[in-house]
Amino acid sequence: MMALTRRLYQGEDDYWRIRTFLREVLLRNDLRELSWHVAEFDYWRWHLVANLSGGDLADGVFLWETAEGRLAAVLNPIMGGEAILHVHPDFRTPALEDEMLTVAAEHLAVTGDDGRRTLWVSAGVADELRRAALTRNGFECLSAPERQAYWRRRQ
Repeated sequence: MMALTRRLYQGEDDYWRIRTFLREVLLRNDLRELSWHVAEFDYWRWHLVANLSGGDLADGVFLWETAEGRLAAVLNPIMGGEAILHVHPDFRTPALEDEMLTVAAEHLAVTGDDGRRTLWVSAGVADELRRAALTRNGFECLSAPERQAYWRRRQ
């Protein structure tokens, strides 16, 4: 795998790049929503972030890109300790999944009243690569519906 550089979201140009990235990922995944649809990203950004949480995308959205500036992956929070991992199929590797989960645990987990940090991540039930990464990184599967399962890590 080629070396990827991780950085934080830096503004409006990144917003448009992420939208383009999500469209490309959807097409490369044969229209299977293994990452968010662009409409979900827009809803999250304009309603959940702008209207409800008042947060700053530069505090919690991480991008992985090639030396040429091509987006390979994006990590964003939803709210309350849940992380969404978007990975271009050309760059999906166990190492990238592990790195994204580590970054999510460091930056997006929330601390509960009991002092424990919790992070939620969903994974498609057929997504063996993500499910293996979640298991390796100390997450436990809490549900097993037909399409998505929710995983939690508490420390």
